[in-house]
Amino acid sequence: MGAWGLAFLTFSCVAGGPFGIEVAVEASGAFLTIMGLLLAAILWGMPQALITAELSSSIPRNGGPVVWVERALGPRWGFLNCWIIVFQQVTDIVLYPTLIANYASQLLPSMGAIELYLLKVSVLMLSAILNILGVEGISTSASVLTACIMAPFMLLPCVAFSNGSRFDWQSVGPSGIPPSMLSNLAVFVSTVLWNMQGWSEVGCIAGEVDGKVFPVGMAIAAALVTAAYSIPVIFGVALSSDTSQWGDGYFVTLASSLSPWLGILVMLSALLANLSTLLTSMAAYTRTLQASARMGAIPILTLQKNYTKWKTPVPAILFYTLTTCIISYGLDFSSLVVFDSAFYLVGQLSVVVAFLTLKYTEPLLHRPYSFPGGIGGAILATTSSILLALVALFLTFWGEFMSGVIVVCVCVAIYASTFAVDFLPCGLRESILNFYNGMKESGAVENSNDDQENEETKEASDSYDTPLSSEEPAVFKLKDMRIS
Repeated sequence: MGAWGLAFLTFSCVAGGPFGIEVAVEASGAFLTIMGLLLAAILWGMPQALITAELSSSIPRNGGPVVWVERALGPRWGFLNCWIIVFQQVTDIVLYPTLIANYASQLLPSMGAIELYLLKVSVLMLSAILNILGVEGISTSASVLTACIMAPFMLLPCVAFSNGSRFDWQSVGPSGIPPSMLSNLAVFVSTVLWNMQGWSEVGCIAGEVDGKVFPVGMAIAAALVTAAYSIPVIFGVALSSDTSQWGDGYFVTLASSLSPWLGILVMLSALLANLSTLLTSMAAYTRTLQASARMGAIPILTLQKNYTKWKTPVPAILFYTLTTCIISYGLDFSSLVVFDSAFYLVGQLSVVVAFLTLKYTEPLLHRPYSFPGGIGGAILATTSSILLALVALFLTFWGEFMSGVIVVCVCVAIYASTFAVDFLPCGLRESILNFYNGMKESGAVENSNDDQENEETKEASDSYDTPLSSEEPAVFKLKDMRIS
């Protein structure tokens, strides 16, 4: 996969299109939204993109964050991070077929609950088939879908000019900031950051991408994401300056007011945007699930396997497809969004800490691309990501207190479970240890087979497989979690 293919894949993971940013415009106007997007791209998006570029090129193994965190922070935190990411992915991947069904119901109001559920299942089957065909197919699909998604927004100003519509460019400037901005600050911050999340997901397919293309691909993706949000907002607010009318899905309303056929195109664009994000998320998430199984955190041996000539994780793909089909029936959408954001932020904090730890503990690790400025530049640049993540977590828990309590309790329970083996009866403890150690050894064999099939990443993979020290092998066993 080349730099442009990686860029379109990243674009689909992070944005997929401008949909969702309308809520930030309603809260704070066009000027602050654009400034917020630029600041988020610099202080939030770019550090994550550069972290992903360095870690993916230096540790070219599928699984991304679960592999990085386990290597840097040890088995206990690695086990916790595996389950945090799996919980986040389960809640996240369900959202996209549901959003596709919601947009389809607006195009075809006659569709009932059964028809909409069958549509969700059909979309998930399509996603599973394309993912089984390999990451190259997903990259090509993402490139085509990105062009189709953005085409209606390129037509929007042209249609407005042809209709003689008036453009109020002053409303795009500071004078367009609504008086209620301060009271909506929490909504504005969380929406902008939510629309900029997903950079580290591309690291989940690091084993299938040439490490040299990561920096260029990430830079292109950052420019695409910022432009895809900013340009529609600028023209949209210039055409509809009363931002109090904006809200989720307002781009469809705006396009329909200019031309009914343009409104239909934007609606179809929204549908395709969610399909694009579903495809790329499934590609990333299934590799994470497979890596978690190979680490022994997910005790299902079948999930470690690759099948088909494309060497894709078919069991993981089928697992997520089946669970999503079940969960998406009778979905409570709003609560899942809160859990999705909270688990993602906790996982992203773990990635940042792991990145800084590896900078310090493994200075001699072969890094085809290195974060600018060395460890000092890394600390300076990632400070903004840590602060923004903590602020977003605070705002999320402040608005949904019980959801925050549940997330904290889940994290504490998972971490505490790593100590539980020490308090079990001796026979049961040994049986569990033997089972998990067998899972780890099987996962190490599968990783070794993958390395042999990818000669381009062999040198870096050998570096990853080198023991961290003479006493701590890179592939840990569950007994390492026990209290000495």
